[in-house]
Amino acid sequence: MLKEIQRIKSEGDFEAGKKIIEEYGVKINAQLHAEILERYAKLNLAPYTGFVNPMLIPLYNAGGEITILMLSI
Repeated sequence: MLKEIQRIKSEGDFEAGKKIIEEYGVKINAQLHAEILERYAKLNLAPYTGFVNPMLIPLYNAGGEITILMLSI
């Protein structure tokens, strides 16, 4: 399958890529999915965050120019 994915990427074969996604990326086993959700709920974990957007806080001098840029999460 990796060979086919590499071919699709290299050639830009949209239809073949669409076919793989529809075959393997969209259809799920509902019973297995429910089991996974049940197991995960028992772990009492906070949801995973993939990226934290920082807040940038500019500090200005008397002339109105930014002299320091503070980073806050």
